[in-house]
Amino acid sequence: MDRQEWLKWRKGGIGSSDAPIIMGASPYKTRLQLYKEKISPEIKEETSFIQQMGNDIEPRLRSYMEFKHDRTYAPKLVVMAEYPHLRASLDGCSEDGQAIIE
Repeated sequence: MDRQEWLKWRKGGIGSSDAPIIMGASPYKTRLQLYKEKISPEIKEETSFIQQMGNDIEPRLRSYMEFKHDRTYAPKLVVMAEYPHLRASLDGCSEDGQAIIE
């Protein structure tokens, strides 16, 4: 899945990054801004320098964890069966689903 497809998938529900905004605890975005973002047909990404650093280092950290724990972790998108609007984009999940890295 490329970045644009991932951004589109992310718009289709509520993830952990959205939770503090919904709870009114985020200094970065209001509930109204999040709502407008979710309903807009436009798919855009605004990342800060720190967010971009996190995105860039993610594959290296996953490799480190694979080496350290002698298991494979793949990025994984998960959706709650009972509430499909609740979703998570995991940095890594073991093949057996028993270990997650985030």
